[in-house]
Amino acid sequence: KTDNGVGLYVTPAPKLEEGEHMSIVLLQVRGVNKLSDQMDDIFSTTVAKVAQFYSGYNGEVFRGGRYTRGYFFRSPQEAVCFGMVVQVALMAVPWPDLSEFPPTERNIQGNLIYKGPRVAILVHKSETIVVGLNTNVNSESPPKSHKSLKSLLGRSASDKVSAAGSEQKSGNTTRDSDQTPPGVSGTFTTRRSFKFKSLTMKKAMLAQNRKSFETHAYSGEGVTQASTLVKFVFGGQVVITEAVWREVQERLPRLTQVVSLGLIQVPGIEEPQHLMEISAPGISERVFLDLEANILEPGYRQSPSIDSHLVIMFAKAEPCPLEMYPKENHVELEALHREAIVLWADLVRDLLKQFDGYECKEPDPGNFTLAFMTLEDAMAFCTTAQERMTK
Repeated sequence: KTDNGVGLYVTPAPKLEEGEHMSIVLLQVRGVNKLSDQMDDIFSTTVAKVAQFYSGYNGEVFRGGRYTRGYFFRSPQEAVCFGMVVQVALMAVPWPDLSEFPPTERNIQGNLIYKGPRVAILVHKSETIVVGLNTNVNSESPPKSHKSLKSLLGRSASDKVSAAGSEQKSGNTTRDSDQTPPGVSGTFTTRRSFKFKSLTMKKAMLAQNRKSFETHAYSGEGVTQASTLVKFVFGGQVVITEAVWREVQERLPRLTQVVSLGLIQVPGIEEPQHLMEISAPGISERVFLDLEANILEPGYRQSPSIDSHLVIMFAKAEPCPLEMYPKENHVELEALHREAIVLWADLVRDLLKQFDGYECKEPDPGNFTLAFMTLEDAMAFCTTAQERMTK
């Protein structure tokens, strides 16, 4: 168990060098207008503890003249794991009052699938993120939510000196979780001896922790895209963008459930976005509606019903026939074959829209499992595809 305030915000703020990418995770609570101060403190501390394990930095996201909270990671894999673990960790919290949140839900076996706040989580990766110091934070005083620190600083001078003396006698500072707020670093992040000399307790703490109240703000096109996309995420859902999916698809934790949400067009973002939903084991039975966006290519939830008659088709691209050509031409032939596979995949997805088809999966590049509602649509797809490939 980690005491409140231990090690939180110890990760240095990620900064982008030229050509590098950064992963951003945005969290938004759904289903309630505003959390009470007590619930907000519990929520923030729980999320911060999970971020600590995955080297996440809690920074300010600046967009539209307003600041919201986001977490930033060097590794997209750590960002994805953070998002999945947060959804599970929030259910394990002993919330003092669940009446603030939507009702707790269990599956047919009686296992929890929802408890506590419904949090929408979006994971994005971009190289167009601008990092700067958040000048809105007053480094001379703790944040308002740190009531326990204010209480500690308000004690009398004699109390402060006696407290310091008793701690020095043992050679270590014994931090109490009620006395140390999340985010305080310096003296209070580890058990260590300290001397006050001529400084009062208050001045010493502020001098040691002045930098801990300085946070970094993040902006730029990458932040704008993430802020736009998170609006389409439902509470309890973790959605990742295609840039993140390409990095983590072979390195996800075992038993992670992955669902394609299709290719969508979002107002405010020029390029269509291919989004994926991921779920940790144990909460994969959560049910969500279709995204409220313009779906250009159907995802899992737009698949044909299993109660209706379907035509299943397997479309397979032939491998590159290297054995028919001299060895010195193999590299060039393989490059041309990869280009041809990309063109074939684009043709398949274009014709699926025309003939009301559905892409079940593409286990290997160019090899598709497709579904159609009628045999006529399937045959029309085949003949049109053959004709288009000759042009």
